[in-house]
Amino acid sequence: MKLRVLRFLPFLLVMAGCSAIPQEFVKPGTPSALLRDSFSNSGLAPGVKSSPGNDFPSPLRSGKAFFLVAKIDGVEIEDNSARRSLTASEGQGLWMTPRSNEIRVAAGRHRLHLLATYFFAAPIEVLLRMGKETAYRAEGEIVVDLGVGRTYQVRGRLEPYYQEVWLEDVDSGEIIGQKIINREVERSRQEILAASSYTGCNLRYKDQWISDSNFVGLPFIPAGARILPTEEGGNRIHVLIDGRPMTVGHDYGRQQESKQAYLAKLMRGIDPGIYIERQPAAVRDAIRAGKVSLGMNREQVLIALGYPRTDQTATLQETRWKYETVDGEVFEIEWNSQGLVDDVLADEEAVLEQVVF
Repeated sequence: MKLRVLRFLPFLLVMAGCSAIPQEFVKPGTPSALLRDSFSNSGLAPGVKSSPGNDFPSPLRSGKAFFLVAKIDGVEIEDNSARRSLTASEGQGLWMTPRSNEIRVAAGRHRLHLLATYFFAAPIEVLLRMGKETAYRAEGEIVVDLGVGRTYQVRGRLEPYYQEVWLEDVDSGEIIGQKIINREVERSRQEILAASSYTGCNLRYKDQWISDSNFVGLPFIPAGARILPTEEGGNRIHVLIDGRPMTVGHDYGRQQESKQAYLAKLMRGIDPGIYIERQPAAVRDAIRAGKVSLGMNREQVLIALGYPRTDQTATLQETRWKYETVDGEVFEIEWNSQGLVDDVLADEEAVLEQVVF
């Protein structure tokens, strides 16, 4: 059966009608497989996690990222999830109504052209964002063998320094073929990594903000991520962490140290992951969980929890270090004469459960 085709206009395409789901591009009775597009608000296909930490925010707040099959065996697909969504969004201004898409094809070997890019419902939005979100793109061809009765989904991520797309077996999670990577973006990322240092501790963040508060309960970027300062402003320093823009904010300890001194504490020339790997299993697990356990030394606690605020703990030689949770609950790390954690003090048992491994 011949595929129906329509020339692909990436952003300004408007079409009438929307065919049924799934599209049947295989003769009845022929062993087949199912190809599925995906889309998201964040620049990450559903279920895809962004490095260096879970729930890492995308810098994009509007439009939708689409990850789709643009061609099968050299023939362009006339009706994919982006086109369906644009059709469903006609007359809605900037509001996009997303629509999914599936294509049933004969099992066996195929050449698939995959595409990851942003689409916007209104042409004016495309013009306003030209060179910004519209520049986020990864596309290319893979040759794959599709199994009988298998379902495959196009997935990927579109971020400043990660722009890639791939085909994944839905049931096994296996990547089929190879990832298609925006090579120019990858070269830029590698150049940044070559000039960067390592984060010396787990860095807790909210959105794109890393504060010297180190509130337990926030997600954290694991120690050992690559960090590169880019510019300063006020009480903040903009950085790239594993190629992603973030900001280190000096919110509380401004009277005790400069923002440059605070940032310097967070950066190391040697990957702390080497040190972590050499620790006993219980200590390694506690650090990776962002928690502490009795008997840990100061270095281990610093990596796990980050530095205590200098307005609450003047020096690291003090016998108690004070921290807070994201809910405002205070807890303290108490040290013994050998420099090891002797106790963790808090008013609520629930706080200790967040802190103690």
